[in-house]
Amino acid sequence: MLWSRRAVLAGATGAMACSHRIGPAPGPTLMDDVGHYAGLGDKITGGPAELATAAWMAERLGALGLAVSSQAITVRSRRSARVGINGAWTWGGLQQGSPDGPGRMITAPLAFPPQPGAIVLAEAPVLLDASWPEAATAAIEAAAPGAVAVIARPAAGQADAPLLYNRALEAPPFSAPLVMVGPSDFASLRQALGADLSLTFPPAAEAVSSPTLIAQTRGFARRARRVVISTPRTGWFACGAERGPGIALLLALAARAARQDAVGVMLVATTGHEIGHLGMAQFLETTAPPPEDTTLWLHLGACIAAQRDSYATPFPEQQSVLAAPALEPEARAAFTALGYTAFPLAEQSTGEGGEVLRAGYGVVRALAGLHPSLHTPQDTGAAVDPAALAAVGEALWAMVVGA
Repeated sequence: MLWSRRAVLAGATGAMACSHRIGPAPGPTLMDDVGHYAGLGDKITGGPAELATAAWMAERLGALGLAVSSQAITVRSRRSARVGINGAWTWGGLQQGSPDGPGRMITAPLAFPPQPGAIVLAEAPVLLDASWPEAATAAIEAAAPGAVAVIARPAAGQADAPLLYNRALEAPPFSAPLVMVGPSDFASLRQALGADLSLTFPPAAEAVSSPTLIAQTRGFARRARRVVISTPRTGWFACGAERGPGIALLLALAARAARQDAVGVMLVATTGHEIGHLGMAQFLETTAPPPEDTTLWLHLGACIAAQRDSYATPFPEQQSVLAAPALEPEARAAFTALGYTAFPLAEQSTGEGGEVLRAGYGVVRALAGLHPSLHTPQDTGAAVDPAALAAVGEALWAMVVGA
């Protein structure tokens, strides 16, 4: 069965032991870290590349002299989201399967209109977004009664690649595996209606554990000024430009924070982002400093400084800074010159920054953006602008020392 958020939050807690660089300290540049993060592979929660990423980050943070700990979530999940279609492993992505999943391969006729026992092309379009539009679930289910698998029609304007959506594990499961493909592949499949099609799935869902990393400067709890800096670590595919900039900025800010004692800084790299913000939920419930003891919370969201991309554009290239209402003028002053649009961070805001605000932290500021290859296998990190990323880092550090 799929695990509830409450069950996930019962996961164990334990200790774990260029030109575009923030500050003068030697070491990797921001873009070095973006490239290394992307190069580690798919960041699905609990997958081998994601766990390797956690180990790499823990080592880097520990080498700075920070106190590093972790909180594990345990979920029932697949370790990969890639689906093969007639043996071509780059064709599809598994949005979500039934809880127990099918065998690793299904061969059945490709059909539309739907028929029982077939692999069905669903003609109901899915809206383009980073999170699964739940209104589409009923349409998908109604369009494919008795199907052994469903291939969703790509969203209008989507990049020519499988695009996967964030969706909470506790959301109702689909009755059959739902496979996402790019527009060109969907058009090719339309020409193959009636023919047998083979889908090869990743191994079945299993219990996997993945840590949220937490690092603190010396004497964090004793400092009068305390700053939390957070960023998600997990997601679909390599997440080069989606998550890479936040990871690189967190590591660079950690290096600066470790060299000063005026401000206590806690750095958090959360797990479980694409399946319901599970790591952030656990951190807020169990470990985060109380709101009244937190001077500032900086959340480094998706696609920071992601301004260049060679692919078609499913999402506008947009950079936003979202702040709790009282902090919006200050956020606008700090980031407008860098090309960011300021918005109030509201209670209904999606993303982990919204989770922080709903938990009572009225001092949160969050950076977020969109770029053309978000949530697709094409997100290698090529969309990141090095100079823009460095400028954002300097603005963030100014906020830390000015807290």
